[in-house]
Amino acid sequence: MKKINQFHNIIRRMNMMMKWLVDKLPENILGRQEELKSHYTKLYGLKDHSTQIQSTRYRNLKKYLISIMVIVPLLAASSLYNSASQDQGLQVSKDHIISISRPSFEEGKKRLEMEAIIKDDRESRTIPVTLVIKPEQEQLSEEEMIEIYEKEKKSLRKDPKKRWEETLRDFRLSVNKLNKDTEGPNVRLPATLGDSATVIWKKQKDPEPVAGLVILLGVLFYLYSKRYYSIKNECRMAKDSIVCDLPDFINKILLLLNAGMVVHTAFIKTIDDYFENRKRGMEHDSYFYNQLYEIKIRITKTNSPLVPELRDFAKRSGVPEFVRFTNIVADNIGLGAALAGKLNMESEMLWFSRKKKAVERGRMAETKLIFPLMLLLLSLVMVTTAPALMDI
Repeated sequence: MKKINQFHNIIRRMNMMMKWLVDKLPENILGRQEELKSHYTKLYGLKDHSTQIQSTRYRNLKKYLISIMVIVPLLAASSLYNSASQDQGLQVSKDHIISISRPSFEEGKKRLEMEAIIKDDRESRTIPVTLVIKPEQEQLSEEEMIEIYEKEKKSLRKDPKKRWEETLRDFRLSVNKLNKDTEGPNVRLPATLGDSATVIWKKQKDPEPVAGLVILLGVLFYLYSKRYYSIKNECRMAKDSIVCDLPDFINKILLLLNAGMVVHTAFIKTIDDYFENRKRGMEHDSYFYNQLYEIKIRITKTNSPLVPELRDFAKRSGVPEFVRFTNIVADNIGLGAALAGKLNMESEMLWFSRKKKAVERGRMAETKLIFPLMLLLLSLVMVTTAPALMDI
């Protein structure tokens, strides 16, 4: 019981710290409150949206913190592991490496990315070097020797000064000799070249911290660019809900009008039937019907006119089909037969538009499948032709 209470205390303190961060961080990082308020007002009308705004900003902060808590420990563990594995067996004197312990047969070959600082009386050069240290009495493969030779050859070719050619050639020959040598428990790194040049060996700087920082900053920038994604996605889903449910809603209103009801009564009856069917599991949750239900509450409890409420909702939604339906109702609310005829025409047009959009979505889905099908065909061709090509 005591542990459970401690756990709850930790959770409560973390929530308090999160709320403090939400209030203290720059507003634009988690989402500007005015912009969030405009989106929520567009969705749900003139209400107090402070709780929803704080919830959205809280979720954005959680995404930032989770990404930091996941990426930073992984990068730190990777950096420590690589540093420990590469530093093992290095013998250092006066801040530079003098020899390397040869790995055992169980450990296998050791590949080290080094920097050789070559100095003479006039100038100094830093050259990247790849050392492949193998267990005793084990020779390098021909491919490894070619790779190392080509790398050193490029370093020599890039140097335009002739006075360095002999020094660099001696250095390359020394590196090749080191990579070929498999005798003794330690590999002694050369400290001099010729008569005047000296060599200081150091490890190349690990690029992982910089790459990890770039990854972390990239993730944080991506989250920053998506801080309004949830509310914009909610707006998109709300418009889809209106477009999807409007034809069926008009058909129900039209059926009740033809049965002799007036618009006001038909509207209330349609909303009540929907929520009764939803309780029975026969209807899905719909943003469109939820907003119509709030309109129904206002017109029944406060005697608010139906048409202004519908127009306000249509203006907030910005859906052309719903705006057109609202104008038809407003212009013909007192004309029973004329209103029913116009709603019938509107219903047919909406169903045709819905069918057209469904066809377009189907074609888009077919287009998106082209690339995966091409990959599948390519893999099939490779599997089929591979045996024949191997026999050639």
